[in-house]
Order: sequence, then structure tokens, then C-alpha cells
Amino acid sequence: WSDPAQAILEITPDDDADNCDGCRAILCEVAGDAKVTDSAGNTVTIPMQQGYNPIRLKRVWSTDTTATGLFALY
Repeated sequence: WSDPAQAILEITPDDDADNCDGCRAILCEVAGDAKVTDSAGNTVTIPMQQGYNPIRLKRVWSTDTTATGLFALY
């Protein structure tokens, strides 16, 4: 992270559409699990910590996601 984010968008978890493609990180208000698809196309369920999660994602799925208050940082 050599530069701060230039944009931030709220993520609505979705099983059918990419909702954070190209993001640099995810900001999470309430920790929990998140089913995600990363920029390489891998889909896994990971623990999402409260605060900044430095991972590039394409999608946060609604199925199996318990983390809330998610924002994509670009």
C-alpha cells in the first residue's frame, strides 16, 4: 500500500454478479466469514477481520457471508 485508496464503494454481497472487481482491499465493519472470488477466479470462504483486509477480489457472495458493513477500496 504505497498510495491511499482513491475511491470507496459499499458492497452488497451478491451470488450472481461481481461487485468489487478491481478493488485493492475490503473494509469490514463487523467481522465474520465471507465467501469470495479473488482476482484469479478462486472461490473460497475466508474469515474477514474488522478493519482493512488487503485482498483483491472480484465478488463477495451473499451465500455463506456473515461479515457485514463491507466496502471496496479502489
